[in-house]
Amino acid sequence: MEHLRGPQRIEAEMVIPVRWDDVDPEREAEFEAHLGRLRGFCDVTLVDGSEGTHAEHRRTRWTGLVRVMRPDPRYGGANGKVTGAMTGVEAARHEQVVLADDDVRYDRPRLAAVVRALDHADLVLPQNYPTHLPWWAWWESGRILLNRAVGADWPGTCAVRRSVVLAAAGWSADVLYENLEMARTIRAVGGQVVHRPDLLVARRPPPVRHFLRQRVRQAYEDQAEPLRLALGVAVVPTTLALARRPRLLAAGAALVVAAAEAGRRRSGGPRVFPAHTPLAAPLWVLERGVCTWLAMGARARGGVRYHGHRMPVAAHSARWLARHVPYRPDRRPGGPRAPAGNGRCGAGYVKTPPPHTTAGGDMAKTARDVMTAGAECVGENDTVTTAAERMASLDVGALPICGEDDRLKGMITDRDIVLKVVARGKDPQQCTVGSLAEGEVVTIGADDSLDEARRTMERHQVRRLPVIDGHRLVGIVSQADLARSLADADTGKLVESISQE
Repeated sequence: MEHLRGPQRIEAEMVIPVRWDDVDPEREAEFEAHLGRLRGFCDVTLVDGSEGTHAEHRRTRWTGLVRVMRPDPRYGGANGKVTGAMTGVEAARHEQVVLADDDVRYDRPRLAAVVRALDHADLVLPQNYPTHLPWWAWWESGRILLNRAVGADWPGTCAVRRSVVLAAAGWSADVLYENLEMARTIRAVGGQVVHRPDLLVARRPPPVRHFLRQRVRQAYEDQAEPLRLALGVAVVPTTLALARRPRLLAAGAALVVAAAEAGRRRSGGPRVFPAHTPLAAPLWVLERGVCTWLAMGARARGGVRYHGHRMPVAAHSARWLARHVPYRPDRRPGGPRAPAGNGRCGAGYVKTPPPHTTAGGDMAKTARDVMTAGAECVGENDTVTTAAERMASLDVGALPICGEDDRLKGMITDRDIVLKVVARGKDPQQCTVGSLAEGEVVTIGADDSLDEARRTMERHQVRRLPVIDGHRLVGIVSQADLARSLADADTGKLVESISQE
């Protein structure tokens, strides 16, 4: 039934991890109707970790709609959502995989748009919005809008390339903040992660009891982001200090509302977020401040509770992952399992990703064959502010600098912005990007071999290489591109060699 084909069918796999330990006939009926719609335009894999007699009956019903699997214990860990996701990714029948919580509601156009975004990325994170607004969904909208204003919101869904996930051996199932862990893991193997706040995907609000259980857990996730943690810790003392100065307190609340409104107006937000949702932002900020202190207490006791376990780690740092996430093309089902406690993310076996091939079916041999074409760049006469905004939009730490003749002039990184502009007191709105380009940028020729690209990355300790055809920038080759493409036995050492200090 699931494999019915039609002219509108999308060549992608939808993977939905589920764990329902209660009985809710109304919720189940709505979800089954959703599965019936999904199977009409894509292949669906449901990974169900629920237990009990009713769960068995439910799986029997669902099997008549989509492919249903049990979580693979090889990917076991405290975070069952990761176990379910990795089980589905490994079993996927397509390179393009869309992971979605059971409350996310895709239609065909939005799913097609998210899958298309994978043409230029390895992980795409769209934007969720609530289908309706009970008070707790309105309250949570304050968080969403503030995240949109200052950077990016983390949704309950994403699109990912299967080969990149398997090449990294998955991501850790022993962290609480699984979305951030996944993104950092993919970056650690040179993959490109892109936030797309303009891709708006509906999400049903959770039951109020679930919302309340999530308050401290969500605050605990800030342990993985030191700046957010510091801001959360400061909220309560600052509010108490301003309690006797109501005008300043009101002004602060107004600034928070204004920031949330800026997030609402970004990238089509007014279409899905009503005008009154920014008013929830000050309440959410105060709640997060209180819950941050409760989360600090949980950390002192060994971690926040999650499904009967204490989770001490919110997410591993990017630096830690760069050292410990290997590319393992030799890992196959049935092969030797990594020893427990070896520090690597994503225990379990993975399949070898298929070698990259050209349009004619031959093995890829040059940088042109594997590069991401149409690479985003910033103009040499653009301001540093423009470059920073572009980096935030694309969720990258570096951009090529291009001249008006499309020739590569250099690279600008977030480190350049901090050290060469902010630290020196320069105005980023006046300073041009071209003024920061120093020396000759490391590149690779479009017709150079993949072995040459690998050696260049190792020699210069870089994870991405601009691809040049003559003097013109035509694309970018990332470490993940090589990891998917090289059949050479030394490929598995690429990440380790680039991560050496």
